[in-house]
Amino acid sequence: MIPEFGLFSLPYVFANTDMMKEALLSPKIGGKIIGRFKEKGLHYLTVWDNGFRQQINNKRPILEPEDLKGLKIRIQASKVFEAYFKQAGANPQVIAWSETPTALQQGVIDGLECATPHIWAGKFHEIAHYITFTNHVYSAYIVATNEKFWSGLPADIRTALEQCIKETTDWQWADNKKVTKSYIDNVLDAGSAQIIFLSQKDMSKWAKFFRPVHQQFEKKVGKDVLDALYDLANKYQ
Repeated sequence: MIPEFGLFSLPYVFANTDMMKEALLSPKIGGKIIGRFKEKGLHYLTVWDNGFRQQINNKRPILEPEDLKGLKIRIQASKVFEAYFKQAGANPQVIAWSETPTALQQGVIDGLECATPHIWAGKFHEIAHYITFTNHVYSAYIVATNEKFWSGLPADIRTALEQCIKETTDWQWADNKKVTKSYIDNVLDAGSAQIIFLSQKDMSKWAKFFRPVHQQFEKKVGKDVLDALYDLANKYQ
């Protein structure tokens, strides 16, 4: 619906949660994209944290981008995610999340990628042989509602809801950091899968490898917006 929002799914554009927040609040980045919601009949409210996404598979350890070549990887329906895996020579497969554990167990797919908390919550550490913490995409949940519904609410109700949403968002971002850390600890303690953590140097190599994906979506997300994001990234290096 809003192709420009694909900016937030591009690989290796966010260093951490603080950069994500600053990008959302920036009039040159988030401000331009969020403005497109009303055109689609939506009222943007906020974004909730979902953390970095990681690689899971049953074939081999993933140490280099080239290790993904030939693997059937489950993805959500996203042109950006599709381009990401094709860049590495993998075979992306759109499969419903509810069907993914069974697909992995039965060999319909070789692996998947997902946000860190979902590894533990989905028990993928029990059915996957290899988990690589690639931090390739920083994902989040968009919180929005119908514009007509929202504008039809009494002003005092909208004000109260906005305050509730702000309080909930502050709590959610802080809580997800704690949850993510505890889930990583749980996966490590379980010891049922081989866990691989990429170094910062490794991630820089991965980022360089997948930079052509950015170029593929430059027109859709807007060159000016993408350049503004690169400028912001320099602050977090």
